[in-house]
Amino acid sequence: MMSRKERGSAMKIEWKAGAPELKEAIETALPSAIEHDMPVHKSSMRALYRLPLQMGDAAIASPSAAREVMIKLYTPRGGMRGLRDRAKKRVGRFAADREWNALAEMQRLGLPVPTPRARGRIRGGSEFVAMEVIQEEPLAVALDRETMRMGRAGGDANADSGLAMLVRLSDSVHALHRRGFVHGDLHAGNILASPDRLVLVDLQRLCPLESDEARLADWARLCFSLERTTKRKEAAAELRSLAELGPELDQAMAEFLADHQRGRVRRFHHPGSAWKRLRVPAVGTAWVDTSAEPPLDADALSQLLPEDRAEGEVDVRRDGRVRIWTATAASRRFVCKRVDSGSASRAVADIFRGSSGERAFRRGQADSLISSRAARPVAWVSRKTLGIPRTSWLVMEHVGETDLDAFRPASPTEARDVIFALVDWIAEQHARGLGHSDLKAGNLRITLEGGTPRFHLVDLNDLTGPSKVDEADRIAALTQLNAALDETQFEASLRTQALARYAERLPFSQPINSVIRAIALASVDRHHRWQGTDCDCVNSV
Repeated sequence: MMSRKERGSAMKIEWKAGAPELKEAIETALPSAIEHDMPVHKSSMRALYRLPLQMGDAAIASPSAAREVMIKLYTPRGGMRGLRDRAKKRVGRFAADREWNALAEMQRLGLPVPTPRARGRIRGGSEFVAMEVIQEEPLAVALDRETMRMGRAGGDANADSGLAMLVRLSDSVHALHRRGFVHGDLHAGNILASPDRLVLVDLQRLCPLESDEARLADWARLCFSLERTTKRKEAAAELRSLAELGPELDQAMAEFLADHQRGRVRRFHHPGSAWKRLRVPAVGTAWVDTSAEPPLDADALSQLLPEDRAEGEVDVRRDGRVRIWTATAASRRFVCKRVDSGSASRAVADIFRGSSGERAFRRGQADSLISSRAARPVAWVSRKTLGIPRTSWLVMEHVGETDLDAFRPASPTEARDVIFALVDWIAEQHARGLGHSDLKAGNLRITLEGGTPRFHLVDLNDLTGPSKVDEADRIAALTQLNAALDETQFEASLRTQALARYAERLPFSQPINSVIRAIALASVDRHHRWQGTDCDCVNSV
């Protein structure tokens, strides 16, 4: 919507660039589009309009003419942000200025960006950039469409238009970097694609390439967004291979994830934003994730809690202090976990650090912003006595078919596929600075989707990262993982192959045989189920 000041000025535009006939057509069409407030996309600061133009035949014949344009309108803000915006306008660094200058420079260099058409300011505060209309669709949508088409066509690799898009994307980003620039906000939503063309958009954060770290940060953001937005699960790995990005991307990804998580937690993870407070009768005070579909209400939580009203068998752990069960509410299955504080010292500590349910909820919610490795928590409930948390509940989305310690592979081939997929999964997390301090079988859930193993962590309190996972922590996690595998189902040779596979993805500073020996000996020392008696590296000691 136009501001009162802009309506009063009868949409007077101060033009900074653009052909005369295009300016006239925009001045005629823009007031109606803004007044009716029907943008293609809108955020708190800007809106995007697809604007049809009425132009005479003579004007249309002009090379600079068009029958429609995209208008990116930047609305004025108030408060301190408004003061900063006005200061940027004075020095030509406002968002619209940066966008226009970036479009013009990228087009001059021959990079795939929308053609800039006009630049103006509405008297009253709003500024806009007019550019060509791009017919392509968002990259994730285009990739999913081509992946579905490939499936229907029988998977002919020679006709994989999705792979061709990723090749074009790799080439375009490399070209951008070779010309001395980084995009600054290179995610899948800022890439429009079709089988024949790819276009980079939203260039207001474009800046000179000043370091290799900045270049890798562009790639890290892009790979992460592909993982989160497209159904083509291998897209990010394919792009990484096409771009010839090696281990140097791992550190950039870890740094990006840490920064991304901090920013999103600060913006959304607090009451009134993504979380809502509820009172659950006869249970306690709950905090619910309102982004869940649909979010749980007090009635649904009453169905799930406490455990004596839950459906199914209750798994009792830690001398009865922890109880876990599966229950159904609002036509959805959930995993519920009750934790009693137990000792007085633990209960007093919970006053300051939060109850077990609260800590797991916060940690799991933060982790879900950067990973899908763990079950997503949707609510936590706390019951206090004299202001001291004595009991807490955590409600998580139901994941997996069974715990890893209860899983029995149907064949040696399935055993190999599962253990290889498991170490690949763990290695990728460690490469990104994501760890878990209690990686035992009971904390891992497994499911076979179309024969492909998938894993989820359900112990959220012990999630760690994103931060550097040092070699000692990696070996400790692999030792825990080794103990988690049934000795009758996963033989020693398979375990050593899996550990060697892990080291191929994420090498150690010492020979892999030394690592395998250390893990096997730790299993003996700690009386794990697998004692390593069938492992040469133990028998040779």
